[in-house]
Amino acid sequence: MIQPAAEPVTFRSLGQRSVLFLVGAIFGVIGAGILVTDHSIPGILIGAVVAGVGGVLACRGPRTGVRADSRGIAHRALERTRLIPWCQISSITTGQANGSSPLPTDTATLALRDGSTHVLTGMATSTLARRSTSAADDRGQELRTRHALHREACASC
Repeated sequence: MIQPAAEPVTFRSLGQRSVLFLVGAIFGVIGAGILVTDHSIPGILIGAVVAGVGGVLACRGPRTGVRADSRGIAHRALERTRLIPWCQISSITTGQANGSSPLPTDTATLALRDGSTHVLTGMATSTLARRSTSAADDRGQELRTRHALHREACASC
């Protein structure tokens, strides 16, 4: 398989990463406070769970994003990181999608060859931002261009 020469590109949402970190830090402090002040078994369990959720949000939140390189698209979401090879992608669209945010967001969605879809929540931007749709379209176009370059150069696609 021939790979097109392209520098890796990373897309991240500063707002999303900041909010996830702050919410995680707040949950961590609340959980630690519960652990310190409540010494009953339920208090310890609740404090540990709240602090653990806060720790995950604070540590994984700032790492969310999307990286496109010669292998495909690496989507680092809050819960896991997934590499989607270019050959598994049939099309890339942009638009409003539901992600982990309670607000509507604009992002790219991958249609995979097996018929499933994958929403790239790691690069989502809030539709409340003025240039959100333009940013999502620009990022989607960059991914579509890289996908087209790969399909032209790859014999096994």
